[in-house]
Amino acid sequence: RAFTLSFTYRRKKYVFSGDSDCMTVNGVQEQLGFYPAVLGGTLFFPMEFVKNFFHWRQCYIDPMGLIVLSNRRNVFDNVRDEETVWQLIADTTFTRPDSEKILADLHRHFPNPARGRLFASFDELMELRRAAKGDAALKGYVALLKKEYGTRSEAYAQAPVNDFDEMDACKLSAVAERLIAFSILYRVTGDKQYAERAALDAEALAALNDWSFGSLSNVGTVAMATSICYDWCHHVWSEGRKAVVERGMLRNAMRPGVEAYNGKGKMWRPGSVQAAEVNAGMLATALTLADVYPQTAYKLLSTIMRNLEPCFASYAPDGGYAEGVGAWEKSTRALALTVAMLQKACGTDYGFGSAPGFAASAYFPIYTETANGAWNYHDCAAMRVDTSMAFLFSRMTDDLVPAWMRRQQLVSGQKKVSAFDVLFYVPVEDAATHQLPLDAVYRKAGLAAMRSGWGSNASFVGLHGGCNRVPGGDLDAGSVILEMGGERFLVETGGVTELPLLTRRRAAGQNTLTVAPAPEPAPDQNSDAVARLTEMRSADDRAYAVVDMTSTHDLILRGKRGVMLCEQRSVAVIQDELTLAAPAEVVWTAWTRADVEITRSGRVALLMQNGKTMSARLSGVLAKFTAEPVPNTGLTLLKACVDAKEKVRMAVVCRLLAEGETGDEKAYELVPMSKWSEM
Repeated sequence: RAFTLSFTYRRKKYVFSGDSDCMTVNGVQEQLGFYPAVLGGTLFFPMEFVKNFFHWRQCYIDPMGLIVLSNRRNVFDNVRDEETVWQLIADTTFTRPDSEKILADLHRHFPNPARGRLFASFDELMELRRAAKGDAALKGYVALLKKEYGTRSEAYAQAPVNDFDEMDACKLSAVAERLIAFSILYRVTGDKQYAERAALDAEALAALNDWSFGSLSNVGTVAMATSICYDWCHHVWSEGRKAVVERGMLRNAMRPGVEAYNGKGKMWRPGSVQAAEVNAGMLATALTLADVYPQTAYKLLSTIMRNLEPCFASYAPDGGYAEGVGAWEKSTRALALTVAMLQKACGTDYGFGSAPGFAASAYFPIYTETANGAWNYHDCAAMRVDTSMAFLFSRMTDDLVPAWMRRQQLVSGQKKVSAFDVLFYVPVEDAATHQLPLDAVYRKAGLAAMRSGWGSNASFVGLHGGCNRVPGGDLDAGSVILEMGGERFLVETGGVTELPLLTRRRAAGQNTLTVAPAPEPAPDQNSDAVARLTEMRSADDRAYAVVDMTSTHDLILRGKRGVMLCEQRSVAVIQDELTLAAPAEVVWTAWTRADVEITRSGRVALLMQNGKTMSARLSGVLAKFTAEPVPNTGLTLLKACVDAKEKVRMAVVCRLLAEGETGDEKAYELVPMSKWSEM
């Protein structure tokens, strides 16, 4: 209350006060030149003053906002000490309530468990039902959802969950989606047929003795769907039916969760996608059944909260996600639902929604996806990304751009409507337009994305650097993905199961280059290499990005790879500059699904796909392309080998050919990357 701070340091007694610009040293006042700031009973001092007072030598500032003063230089290494740095941030960021606090908040906001707790109260669901009758856009989403899951749909006509012995992650995900869809359709239409149909699946799942089906992620998936179904539908179920589903949630989710948190049985890697999905599902069951099984819920809640913290550490401050777009999709859905659950049920998300980079990640799929699917680095598939949390992100941030993008995807039929599009609906003007930048950089994830426009016929190029040892990572530093005229000509091999896994994980299976490549199964890039993005610049007519390739091989003294869109973003240049410690073979590789024709000179490769032809022209080295079709995959490996002595500067120049062009036409004059900014 006095806002004072006193302590003894090096045999001197210091006294500071929040209402004085002086400090007292052994009873004698000395001028400070500033007033300490006071916030919440704590005094705050300027960083430089504290640094000089204690004679600390270094001020370390992490991109996520952590400041550490130290008497040692280089106290932290961003890559080596990432987990430690995040833990310090978590220690000073999250509220970390105990189970007693969470349950008290829950009962204060929802004293009557019969009125629903997850995501929306019954009164709010009734408002949603009324809105669905008057709002044309929302009414359209409900109609699309009925087309997929309505009483006349194939999904509704299917028998309740069956073939458990043959259940895999995809089938299980489909079961969970329809369970949630039936539940929301019941709430927005009032038709009890949906509640009955949802109950049949919920009962069948509850009758099982295990929800893992070989993966702990499945426990989270089933627990989330079953909890939503129970929370929204159980008031029209019989007591016997409710008891069956409750016991199934206790047996297959809550108890295994308690055992796992206590170190018994299988556990997940902290911060992984699996951890996000499992903890979100556990939280849903604990909040839903807090009054049915209070002791078990009490054991779970505080532990779940601590286990969720590392999951939010996977997001960089700029919203990037290093593990891959597929991993982003699953983790972000689980964590966004976690934030929404806590905000509704407890009145607060306890700081999770403000975790560095989490809200910003709503833009991540926007920049890493095209009409041809996701940028499938790190062995994820080139699928359409699930962006069903876009409306929720817009609610959280008051930023309508994610909702607007999602609206365009649904109206155009690019993506299917989800139950969460209805639940978290945000009105968006059909006539509204948002001008997004064409380029994005995610430095911690090591990604640079550039495009010529947002239309389906635009060009797109992605350059990946990053750290080879990130969870789920490949040896893919320097890998490039390229689309021109709406066709993906250079493809990543992620998710191509026809290729051996070892091929997909090595640099030889990427669109990158290798130096003196080791044969399988030896790694052909350093497994702990970190290829940092060193530069990215954008202008109206061009954009480029550069990654440092030095650490990818011991023979590289200095190395970098750059990608540039130039000539009004119609030409893509992939350029490499290396200084080697000894003569070695440098191998440039790219994978394509196009038909490939090598011209007589060997220096031009013509890639033909869906009536369009892209030329790839070698520049700067005496080398020739070879094309090796890979049986049973539909892929062709495009390769160029260079016998390098000391220095290498080479480029592959790609552009769409007009009628009559051969690809021999020069579209780029080879210049050092250091001069790209002057072009």
